[in-house]
Amino acid sequence: MVKNVLLIQPPIFKSDLGVDVIQGAYWNKLDKKMNDIIIENKLDNGVNGYHAIEPNIGLLYVAACLNKCGYNLKYVDFSVVDNDVRETKKRPINEEDIEKEIGQIPKDFLQFVAISCMTVNYKWAVKIAETIKSINSECIVVLGGVHGSFEYENILKSTKSIDIVSIGEGEETMVEIADMFFGYGMDLDKLSSIKSVAFRKGDGSICLTPKREFIQDLDTIPYPMYELIPKHITDDVMIRVITSRGCSNNCSFCVPSKIFNKLRFRKVKCVVDELEYYNKTHGWKLFMIGDLNFLSSYDYALDFCNEIIKRKLDIVWICQSRVDLVDENITKLMKKAGCILICLGIESADQDILDHTNKNTTVDKALNACKMVKNAGIRLYTYWVFGLPNESHDSAHATIKLLRRFLDEDVIDFTHCTMCTPFPGTELYKHPEENDITLLTNDYDDYWLGCDYLGAGLPVMETNELSRYEIYAYWQMALAVVAGNLD
Repeated sequence: MVKNVLLIQPPIFKSDLGVDVIQGAYWNKLDKKMNDIIIENKLDNGVNGYHAIEPNIGLLYVAACLNKCGYNLKYVDFSVVDNDVRETKKRPINEEDIEKEIGQIPKDFLQFVAISCMTVNYKWAVKIAETIKSINSECIVVLGGVHGSFEYENILKSTKSIDIVSIGEGEETMVEIADMFFGYGMDLDKLSSIKSVAFRKGDGSICLTPKREFIQDLDTIPYPMYELIPKHITDDVMIRVITSRGCSNNCSFCVPSKIFNKLRFRKVKCVVDELEYYNKTHGWKLFMIGDLNFLSSYDYALDFCNEIIKRKLDIVWICQSRVDLVDENITKLMKKAGCILICLGIESADQDILDHTNKNTTVDKALNACKMVKNAGIRLYTYWVFGLPNESHDSAHATIKLLRRFLDEDVIDFTHCTMCTPFPGTELYKHPEENDITLLTNDYDDYWLGCDYLGAGLPVMETNELSRYEIYAYWQMALAVVAGNLD
């Protein structure tokens, strides 16, 4: 059997093309700010602005590992297809587009298929799997990604088109599943010896194998296969590079920290080697350091910045961290090393809310961190969330007032205002009653972040004091404040 593997990224954009006047004004203002960054940093080597499509780095890492082991790969990113359909036909992707695209794939690539999805595009993943099975009922479909890592049991019970769920880090797991299939077929005994997978046994019951240990040496993983993405996309996005996996904190609403809950670092030299390779080979200059928390280790951050400075790399980069870890000296060095934007979570002006969600920070720390970043000459992107546990009229008003204060004092350049969404895997989803919230639906089509071009809608939860409509109204008010006061 020829070792052909088809890798699929389902579409991610929400179906509705329209946004209301407030959201439109908000995003227009942020787009203008991003264009200012592009211009001031002379990012004219193919980077024309922030592209809505962001390649799935996790699936591209899996692709790299399969490629290293000799597998022939075909990659379909339906977000790219969706983007093309929206630009040419002025409508979102539909089921006919999915069927047409899959129908054009060579049949010998429809024997073993891996699909990666999040909660919000899980239903698209199922539709894609069903379409593949309608062409070849013997095809083995493996689902990976964040959603499957927590919802594997419900998925396998409700969806016959998905045969195996890969849980957690997928690089080693997917290679072992592929080796099993191409060596022995769908052998359940051999499959049960692979760690971190779930599947249906012959009697229909669900088998969950023991948990796989985290990959200790992240530098053994090949670079993600960005070459699988169309060049017009990779030349127009911030290429994501990681220095670590995991987070030093455990915020109750954060999904990634529940998967990568052990902090591991790559070697500084290897990370900068990767940045230099992309810069010299592809001419890419703008990078997103994709860590959950770049400043988890000051020593590492210092070494990373000094290595970039030593090599005189002509790159700029963006990262995210926590307000309690920002330091005046490190921000100055980050600026010298090419950092142009830091993303920090403010979330709320209410200390009880911050404490309840395990933020382990304060408003004063947030303000001080923002000022240190700005004083270093680095742009600042801040995250704000409405509808967190214990959100009330008073706390929502206070957060909007704090947001306006930050804007008036010119200590922030961008905002990411969103509504709380208790995604599967988080404490909020698993124990809503303990967090004083009520989940209103399990329809994953509604589990949008409520924040951007990915889609916005009514929240799927409410707090003890605020209905979903009131949470939505405060979120809209925050967008209006930004749209009207961000210069």
